[in-house]
Amino acid sequence: INQDLRRDEVAARLGLAALLRYDAATDSVAGRLQGTSRPAALVVQLLHPTVPEKDVRTVVALHGDGNFAFPLPLLDRANWRVQLEDQGRQWRLQGSWRWPEQKQTDIRPIE
Repeated sequence: INQDLRRDEVAARLGLAALLRYDAATDSVAGRLQGTSRPAALVVQLLHPTVPEKDVRTVVALHGDGNFAFPLPLLDRANWRVQLEDQGRQWRLQGSWRWPEQKQTDIRPIE
């Protein structure tokens, strides 16, 4: 558990935060990573609360301005758990996203 908390603390020290939004018209998720870490790629996980087969895990290219996007044909109505991390697993952001009530979600480090 301490190892997991350490990654959250690193995210806080780096001032990381992320915004994600789903666009059903284009079947895609777009987001932006803010903070002092700009890895070349970002691991994004959307974890379904009850059906593991619906979990989404993807590695996306992170543009220099922190923007990223990836295709997602369907985002089920659910209270998703969201996790973003660098590929080296040095830091992590996690939060929840109640789709479709929340059109977007703001993920910040756990304090």
